[in-house]
Amino acid sequence: MKQVPSQKENNCEEQLAVTVIPAEASLDGEVEMRNTEESGCVATIEMDTKHSSQIIAICGGSGSGKSTLASRFQQAAVLSTDYFYRDLPDMIAQGDGSYDFDHPSAVNLDECGQAIMKLAKGEDTTVPVYDMRSCRRIGEKVIAAPKSKIVVVEGIFAFHSPLHEIATLRIFIDTPIDQRMARRLRRDAERGRTHLEIIRHSLHAEEAYARYVEPMRSLADLILAGEETLGG
Repeated sequence: MKQVPSQKENNCEEQLAVTVIPAEASLDGEVEMRNTEESGCVATIEMDTKHSSQIIAICGGSGSGKSTLASRFQQAAVLSTDYFYRDLPDMIAQGDGSYDFDHPSAVNLDECGQAIMKLAKGEDTTVPVYDMRSCRRIGEKVIAAPKSKIVVVEGIFAFHSPLHEIATLRIFIDTPIDQRMARRLRRDAERGRTHLEIIRHSLHAEEAYARYVEPMRSLADLILAGEETLGG
């Protein structure tokens, strides 16, 4: 696949639509961002889906719009790294007895990578169901193999090993801090957190973003400016 230089940033004021077009005669693929009067910003991703599956990793800060972008890949299998948070008893408490859910070790990325590879081989896979309130895995669910041979994984750690190595296209969403915090406020309130809990978590999340997420920007094949683009 042809890589789009990470310096190439695309700032679209309209909603983003994603179209996957099978390549006809090449093993390479390319990503093109273009503006149209009818549909605003359109990402056309041309890939060879006749020969092998493509694995698209979407990274960005909490509230940057990763899941919204992932959902716009038609007929793709979509995974979130959030599925693979470790059970609370399996995590190591910090000195004050608290737990750092914004550290890469909080997520079993190896397990996530195994699920991705099963989907890429055309097999259904079973993933955990994680409850954000109790911080525990409460069950399992099946993710069906993709009809389009496209597997999408999104999450704040989607560029961390081993996911970075197995991805064939890496997209980073660069969204301003004020918009990320506003989206987290709405989202976490729906999850039952109090405003005080949300503010405390947001401050910690931004510290973790600077340490563990923003440096991954340099690994991106494509950077999307998230301002007013993805909506959540």
